[in-house]
Amino acid sequence: MGKRNIRILSAIFVTAILMMSVAGCGSQKSLETGSTWEIAETTKLANLTIAKDATIKAPEGHSVTMTVNQIETEIEPGTYKGDIVLTVTKDAQMPVMMGAPSGGDRGGAPAGAGGAPDRCLYACINPNRTSRI
Repeated sequence: MGKRNIRILSAIFVTAILMMSVAGCGSQKSLETGSTWEIAETTKLANLTIAKDATIKAPEGHSVTMTVNQIETEIEPGTYKGDIVLTVTKDAQMPVMMGAPSGGDRGGAPAGAGGAPDRCLYACINPNRTSRI
């Protein structure tokens, strides 16, 4: 194989690699009226069209947000162009607090019973005194 053939093959190889690396950047999606698109992972697009009554959703226990050119954007009908990223995140699980003590969760004396909360409240109203007389 001559040097010329090696250069040609190298040029073809480099061109193919470059084309593959930008192939995903030109992706687009168009949602028709009433359609639903469930995405399981973060998705990047260059063009997105959402028709009236179309929805984009994440699997149960997850949510989806959209940014267009790094600006968080509401997912609603319209045509979007640029750097569109649909990000799927797992929903946060909040612990359920059961059996909180009656009378609040702070403990201590309730306000109005002469306890600390009552003295603090009185001191705020009348800073020259620290207790009721």
